[in-house]
Amino acid sequence: MNLRRENELLEYRLTDALEMNYSKNKVNVEAVKQKLLRQPIKDSTLYPLPSFVLEDALVVIQDGDLKKIKNLYLLDSHRQLFQVFGISSKNLKQ
Repeated sequence: MNLRRENELLEYRLTDALEMNYSKNKVNVEAVKQKLLRQPIKDSTLYPLPSFVLEDALVVIQDGDLKKIKNLYLLDSHRQLFQVFGISSKNLKQ
């Protein structure tokens, strides 16, 4: 598959996921998409990960060595806001 077609499919999947789970407002969806697509993307697969909240903790379960995650995007669908948090390997405990 050529790069242009792959980018179009990624943008379509992002739009679909964001409109279903974050906002129907196109301005809000475009703002998040621009932030996500601003970086070079080598793998256009969207990996769904199970998550849950317990009290004040957000738990996300990554099964296997999928990717080294460097940023967390917290999307608030109720207030139509998003925040970006950098994740450093120094902050991770084993």
